[in-house]
Amino acid sequence: MLLKDFASRYATGDEVYMADVFLAPQIVVSTTRFNINMSKFPTLSRLYESYKISPELEASSPERQPDAVH
Repeated sequence: MLLKDFASRYATGDEVYMADVFLAPQIVVSTTRFNINMSKFPTLSRLYESYKISPELEASSPERQPDAVH
């Protein structure tokens, strides 16, 4: 509900901030691991699309870390 009035690229603006750092992993896990239908959550879906193309967030994903255990 807090994010519904933001029409920016990321959660609180056009740059990645702490809200995105916390939201990105939660949204990614929800959509991929638990196969949650995000069409019910348009704001979070929009953020997810932005997170997928963010080089910084992509580089920080657990799958890209050399010491990650799969």
